[in-house]
Amino acid sequence: TAENQGAINEGGLDLEGDNANHYDFDSQVAVSAEHGFTIFLVCKLEGTSANMTILSLNSTAHFLEFKGGADSIRIKLASTTTQVNPGDGTQNDFSAGATMLVTIQRESGATGNIKLWKNGVILAQDSQAANTGDAEFVTLGSRNNDRYFDGIIHDIAFIDTGAATTSTTTIDRINAYLMGKHAIN
Repeated sequence: TAENQGAINEGGLDLEGDNANHYDFDSQVAVSAEHGFTIFLVCKLEGTSANMTILSLNSTAHFLEFKGGADSIRIKLASTTTQVNPGDGTQNDFSAGATMLVTIQRESGATGNIKLWKNGVILAQDSQAANTGDAEFVTLGSRNNDRYFDGIIHDIAFIDTGAATTSTTTIDRINAYLMGKHAIN
């Protein structure tokens, strides 16, 4: 609805965490268990003190979010919430104020390793995050009428890779394209 929509700012959707801005899709994006996918998000965070949802089922069942504090990303697939901590989880990789490209890949198969890139560079994890669960996403910018996104979303893309795992070459090419398009260094 109009009252839930974010304003257009800097060429993107400006979602204000305190105004309950979000978007509901016409249909769900469904992911089967052990199914590979990659999400590319170009955004500029305006705050980092609270958890901020990127995608959700509009409930607490499935979601992808920045964890408050700018250090981690969390994803809930099936009934398991997995936190992805670059380095030791205290690097402040997702601070507010600058436009960034965040790429999240869940590898297909029984391990379900989750890899994370920022601005085209893979972020090493001291402990490899993994989650093989299924999910559905139908909302951009909120979880369950809470955890609203506070920032500008310039671009978002979701690649369903199925049984295959998206190659690093493909991810590198899409990262390079999005960084060039949005003048990210």
